[in-house]
Amino acid sequence: VNRSSAGDLGPFLSGYFDTTTGPKREANSYTAIAAAMGVQPAKILFVTDVGEEAEAAAAAGVVPVLSLRPGNKPLPAHSHREIEGLTELI
Repeated sequence: VNRSSAGDLGPFLSGYFDTTTGPKREANSYTAIAAAMGVQPAKILFVTDVGEEAEAAAAAGVVPVLSLRPGNKPLPAHSHREIEGLTELI
């Protein structure tokens, strides 16, 4: 079940890629996502809290944003944008 504190957000999603395109720590996975969506990788904004995923997305040309979440391990040095909440993307 895809639930958030605001309820089921499933109707707002056009696709799920967690289990269909490969490991999220490999650039080829993001290339496959872009192809499945029919868009150039640079048109995709990918929010993650995992540094290795951000690096893989960037290597594929996807724009990564790192979400700083309480309790997560510190991130290694990087050049990606950081946010503490999704409202920072508005």
